[in-house]
Amino acid sequence: MLLLVPGLMCDAAVWQAQCAGLADLAQCVVVDHGEADSLDGMARQALARVPAGRSFALAGHSMGGRVALEMLRLAPERVERLALMDTGYQARAAGAAGEAEAAQRFALLALAQREGMRTMGQQWSQAMVHPDRLGGPVHEAILQMIARATPQRFAAQIHALLARPDAT
Repeated sequence: MLLLVPGLMCDAAVWQAQCAGLADLAQCVVVDHGEADSLDGMARQALARVPAGRSFALAGHSMGGRVALEMLRLAPERVERLALMDTGYQARAAGAAGEAEAAQRFALLALAQREGMRTMGQQWSQAMVHPDRLGGPVHEAILQMIARATPQRFAAQIHALLARPDAT
């Protein structure tokens, strides 16, 4: 079994190609973070997707990598392999840098609440998507994925990231 853990505002669509490509090699299960508002809560939900006592391979992207690190902390004996992609491991910085991160995240949340998730996604994705891909099919797929989420889910995930533990 391969547990795939999506990043901030991502859903199963982000792992669709990997699930198709790995279908002959592994049972792929994509985690849904639901309304969980802590990395620990997300990790516990993900671990509950795997039958007790069964080991698994684990891959996490971005925030999903942070969730994967929490899963490893909670159940190291169950994780056979681990892949972390474009993820961090440190807690939110103290002082001005940490406050700036929080302010930026809350500004995006306010935009989502005011004008909708897709509008927020259009602004947020400018820094995430290569300029050559803006307006193309990959960018559109990202915007559709973000639009499927709610501001409440975004708020929960922001809370989880701002309260993230140091996984050093």
